[in-house]
Amino acid sequence: MKKFRLDQILLRMGVVSEEQIGKALLRQKARGGKLGSHLLYFRFVTEDQMVQALAEQFAVSGVRLSRCEIPEDVVKRIPVALAEEHVALPFRFDREKGELHVAIADPEDKEALSLLRRSSGAPRVILYIAPESRIRSRIASLYHGRADASSRDHVIDLPDLFEEEKEKRAAGSAEPKAAGGKALPRAGILLYTGQVFLKNVLPSVFEREGARLAVATSVDQIVEALQAGEWNRVLVSEDVRGEFERFLSGPGSRIAVPEVTYFRTVANALLENPVPYEKMFESLLAAVRRIAGPRSAGSAGSPAYALISKEIVEVGRGLGLGRVVVDGLRIAAHLLTPPTERKDGAADHPPRPGANLFGDLDASIRVAVSLEFPWDIAACLRLLGTAAPAGGSSSPPEEGRRALHTAAGLLALVWYRHQALPSLHGGTGGDPEALKSGLRAQAGRLAPSSVVEAYVRVLEQSDAFSGAGKDIIVVGEVDPPSSNLFLELKQHGFRVARVDDLAEARKLFLRRRPAAIVLRVDESLSAADVFCRFLREEEGDSDTVLFAVTQRSEPSFLLNLMDTWFSDVFTLPMNGQVVVARISRALSGRERGAAGPVGQGFSATFKDLSFVDLVQALGTGGKSVRMRIEHVGGVQTDICFRKGRIVFAECGQEKGVDAVYRVICRQDEGSFRIEPIRSFPPENVSVPTDYILLEGSRRLDEHRARH
Repeated sequence: MKKFRLDQILLRMGVVSEEQIGKALLRQKARGGKLGSHLLYFRFVTEDQMVQALAEQFAVSGVRLSRCEIPEDVVKRIPVALAEEHVALPFRFDREKGELHVAIADPEDKEALSLLRRSSGAPRVILYIAPESRIRSRIASLYHGRADASSRDHVIDLPDLFEEEKEKRAAGSAEPKAAGGKALPRAGILLYTGQVFLKNVLPSVFEREGARLAVATSVDQIVEALQAGEWNRVLVSEDVRGEFERFLSGPGSRIAVPEVTYFRTVANALLENPVPYEKMFESLLAAVRRIAGPRSAGSAGSPAYALISKEIVEVGRGLGLGRVVVDGLRIAAHLLTPPTERKDGAADHPPRPGANLFGDLDASIRVAVSLEFPWDIAACLRLLGTAAPAGGSSSPPEEGRRALHTAAGLLALVWYRHQALPSLHGGTGGDPEALKSGLRAQAGRLAPSSVVEAYVRVLEQSDAFSGAGKDIIVVGEVDPPSSNLFLELKQHGFRVARVDDLAEARKLFLRRRPAAIVLRVDESLSAADVFCRFLREEEGDSDTVLFAVTQRSEPSFLLNLMDTWFSDVFTLPMNGQVVVARISRALSGRERGAAGPVGQGFSATFKDLSFVDLVQALGTGGKSVRMRIEHVGGVQTDICFRKGRIVFAECGQEKGVDAVYRVICRQDEGSFRIEPIRSFPPENVSVPTDYILLEGSRRLDEHRARH
């Protein structure tokens, strides 16, 4: 009789998905062992479901070892070496019938059956199937009095610990009730550690994920917790491993202890695996961004958080700051607000360096404390309120404090550059030397000189000075939503000429050809098309870079703009500094001969355009383009369309349709750029685009239900 594969059986049972099977196979490839053990590790299946599937696969009875109380005399019937080599464990002995019941990972191991009969002395041995990981765990516990030694170097994947609770919430399962109708405490995770401060840190992290965590810091607390509650797993840090193993061989031998996992430190558990940390940080930063908007209302100018964050990353890496420190600074920047404006319109601070650069700093610190980030954001913010945030006191700080002062100096300097320096002495006017001089004046005041010079080096290689001496024409009405662009262009050194209509722009162009023209296009494209055709075809101009600004957000309209003459399209409202950076990059690329053909594409955010609407418009128009998406946290996705059909997608380790589904489920995050494409990567998507959108919408509904 043909034996079906385990994954086929589980898929037919409907308890796992292809995606879950794939994830378990990847872990199996890296670590070895049987597929079922890895499915159980990720909690994609329950032990009951796995036993049922294995029993069907091997056509033998299954046993759930976690429900078995195994007497010591039964365990001794099989030597430990035999049990470990063949992954077999005796769990019951029927003296009347002379039958020894044994759980085994491979019932077809004929050598094991023969050895079990000889070594046990039992007249008859009956084999049962059980998951390999469960057998090994009980062997480690019953023969050695400890958990499986292979877990010593295990790095805890925190999101996996939450999976079971999330599935329960998604399925709408009710909390268990006691006789009086009161909800019983749900099963959770018990952490044993010598680090007392974790009692105030980790439970809230787990609670946000819908999982219950209790922290014990002594053996007495472990005993009390095990007797009082139900636990899915026990996590034990290496610093108390010895005490816990002595507990297992002493009072713990009389108490039912669930699966135990050892880890080195909580910081490693949270941060060593980049995927969970990346997801956690993206979620946190998105939440902080939502906080930043309302807190900045009424301030003297909206902070350019995107550019501030970008520069912190670049300078922080140059200074050798760790990833967690740089990420903490990015969060800290979003928590800062400018000083509020007085009723007379003046800022509530004198514009002098280092004085009152920040709004309600105490409120920023309170939010930082509540975030409980693994780097001390609050301490960094407190340094901003001191007299010498750069560490310029007479006695230099010790090493740990020096690193914190460096980080605080970087944050203060970048904030100062964007929020105060443009308003001092009439602004820098885009003059590179004036900007560098203004920053260097803060050495030893806002930041150490090493931080200042690292920042200057980054700016010299960026778009900050690219506008100096360049002419740019802005055509159309400059209303409040676009007025900040006009000011930012001037501050970056562009010589800006503003005209009301295309006829005036044509005259100005003929007198002196500019580096770029920015057109406001809100109505018909025909007038803009005539003007652009005049430049390119009648005047033979191929150097002037054309940009469009529009309030319209229909995908079809923006795609038509992309198909005309524009190198980039900006949708209102927009951040002036971010737009100027994109204009500067386009001009720099044209000067280097790397800007590509006229009509490169357009950029926007998914707040401006729905991803699904955009894909449908690309399909209707039969476009061949590349969509490059920048998600929160720096993750990038590439999606290629051939004549309107998705043929390639990649997002980090995810490829094909799974990468598209990920974008759909996170479509309110990040920005994108669409550009024409002529050379395609190897296709990895064969599913029709309409089906992808339908399935993606279904997954989006599930994603929202879980979150």
